[in-house]
This record gives sequence, C-alpha cells and structure tokens, in this order.
Amino acid sequence: MEPEEKNYKLYVCLPFLHLDMDEPITMGPIRFFPSDRIGGATVSLHPSIPDEKKNELLLDGLHLLYFSATYVDIFHSIKPPLFEAFTQLMPIPKKPSKEEIDKIESYSSMKEQVYHLSEIESQMCKGLGAALELIYLNQEAADNEERILEIRRMIRAIRYFVHCFYDKFKILSNKGIRFSNKLYEPEEALILSTAFESLFNINPREPAPDLKQKLRPILQLKFGKPVEIIWKWIDGFYDMKTKVIHTGEIPRQMFRENESFTVPFLSFAVKLFIYSIYYKLTTHRLIEGRQRNIYYPHEFSSIEREEVISFLWPEENLLKKISILVLQIEQGKTSEEYLSDLTMLGNIYIHMMKNFYFTHSAADDIDFIPTPKETIEPFIEAILGHSIEKVRVNGQERELMELYPEGLIHCLQKRAA
Repeated sequence: MEPEEKNYKLYVCLPFLHLDMDEPITMGPIRFFPSDRIGGATVSLHPSIPDEKKNELLLDGLHLLYFSATYVDIFHSIKPPLFEAFTQLMPIPKKPSKEEIDKIESYSSMKEQVYHLSEIESQMCKGLGAALELIYLNQEAADNEERILEIRRMIRAIRYFVHCFYDKFKILSNKGIRFSNKLYEPEEALILSTAFESLFNINPREPAPDLKQKLRPILQLKFGKPVEIIWKWIDGFYDMKTKVIHTGEIPRQMFRENESFTVPFLSFAVKLFIYSIYYKLTTHRLIEGRQRNIYYPHEFSSIEREEVISFLWPEENLLKKISILVLQIEQGKTSEEYLSDLTMLGNIYIHMMKNFYFTHSAADDIDFIPTPKETIEPFIEAILGHSIEKVRVNGQERELMELYPEGLIHCLQKRAA
C-alpha cells in the first residue's frame, strides 16, 4: 500500500445511504464508510483527486456502488431496490453542532429516502474500482488513451443503465398514486439503448448493424439459429426506440421470434447489458474471467452466460444440434472444439430446463413454451442412446456420457418422462 492510500480525505455524509456492515467499501479512489457518530454513510476520497473532480467521482462512485450491489438481482429479473442516491448530500463540519446532527438524522429517519446496503458483490466492486483508478488517478500512459476512453464510456453506460431503475417520479406512490411499471417502458427503452450505444461506441448512422457486429464476439455465437434470433432482437429493439421517439407510442413489449420463449425486449436487454459489462471488465483485465479453453466462452462469478443464451435457442434446434454433436464425436471428432461445444450446449439446455421448465422463472413475464414432446423425442433418444458408446479421447477410451456436462442426462430423462 502506498503511504498516501492511508490518508483518504473525508468528503461528505450521505444520509440516504446506510451501510449495514462492519468494513468500509473501497472502490479504487473512493471509500464508503459506515458511520456510528451520525446517521448515514460517509465518503472519503483519495488525496490525489483534485477539487474540481471530486463531485464527478462521487457521482460515478454512487452509480457503480448501486450497480455492484444490485446487478445480480437485476440480472435474474428480481425487482431491484429503490435507491434514492441523489436526493441529498450533506457537508461534514469538523465538529458538527447538535442542530447539524439533528438535520442529518431527520433525513436518515425518512424510510422512503434511505437505502440500506448490507452486501456487495466483491469481484464487480473490485473491477469497477480499478476502472475508477484508471480514470481519476491517471495511472495509464498516453499510448493507452483509447483504452481510457473506452473505460470512460463503460462507466457512463452504467450510469445510464442505473437510471432505468431510478425513477424519482415513483416517489408519488407514497401519496397513494401507483403507476404500472409498463408505463415507464418508453423511457426505459431510450435509456437502455443509450447505455448500449455508449458501451459499444455504436455508429449513430447504422446503430443496429453495428451493435450486431459488436455483440457477436461477446456472446461467441457460432451457430446459425441463435445468430438469426439475436439479429431479430436487435432490429426489434431499435424499432422500439424509433417508435418511442417519432410516434410517442408505447412500443411492443414482447419478443417472440424464438418459438420456445416469450420474453420482454427490455428484460433481455438488461441481461445482455450486464453480461457485456462483465465481458468488458475482463477484456480490459480489470477482473479475472474464467475460460476453460479458447473454444469455450468466458465464465463470470455471480451470473451465467446461459441466462442470456437460453433465449436465443429454440428447444428443438438446441437438442438437434446436441444430438448431431454426439454423433460426430462418436465418429471420432473428439477435438477440444467439439468437446467444448458439447459442454456449452449441454449447459444451455440444463439451464433452460432447470430455470424455465421444471420451475418457474423469477420473472413472471418470461414464458417458456415447451416443444411438443413427440418433436424432440428422437433427439433425446439419440443423445441418451449413444451415451454408453465408447470413444477415444487423448488416447483413452471413455464412454460418451462421461463427456456430457453433469446433469444433462438427468434433465433429458426428466423431460422425456
């Protein structure tokens, strides 16, 4: 630890934020401390932050703190907590008077204005803290200017994203006025599209084609059907944006191009955005992503790629592709790429069954439409029937079932029962 890191400077008190934890949260050049002396959390900043940058860092830090604390629940379609993060800042006098303490405590006592934070996902917090360090402590040489610019866009994109869940107008609900969340969807469509465009530096003249090309390597889509479906989703997503801007209509809300799923455009956009943030943090070496080999997509803590990719595979097409892979491997195509594809597609099917068929999704507005059993039975029989066949992998004889991801056989048997 550098000596100056011990000397973070106390900056403000946040009466609306209570940290229900013993240790401070450090995000690079900003630290959030639980406060025992006065209500709310306190914020300290790295001593090297110039005065003209302190409020900018504070706002970035608050958005990234919220994102780190809630993105897992948001990703899995659980309603995020209301975070009134920008309603009140309180300067901290060196020796607060009783009146000043009473004023802070009066804000803290307003339950609808207070956000209690009891845990935070450590890897995301660490990665976004590293991003703030690069931006505000200027630790990068001039030849990394493009990387710095891309990280700035990522932070800005997260700020747009957070505002999808920060609706100050919803405070009207405490006066007995309640609005359906669907009434906010036009604004959310605009904010989310802006978040994507900032994150990927989208060409404003051809936004849909540009997003298609930039998403494909992130999702590592190598099979025709999911590529076709994500292309249709992107076209529909931008069609929604156009209608909101030019007609004022509430856009069509459901994406139905995958015959196995009906999913809201915006719900899928949220999952896709969060997955993309993880990917960006990994490619910039701000967090560590796991990758089994060059043929297998990155795996991240706390979220699953399958939660995104499942919506791009019709059940019939997925099982058909798995059955073809099984036959190819049985015929001797046991390269690392083929085995990785089998594991990857098998994991997608396991996720699909466990989260959308055997049990209901946490999101009531996502519907799984099972393929008629007679349509998929031949593929299931082929996969199960060949599972005891012998193949040679790296000079060793193994049964095919040993190459299946754990749980695939059980899911297939349960689906066929």
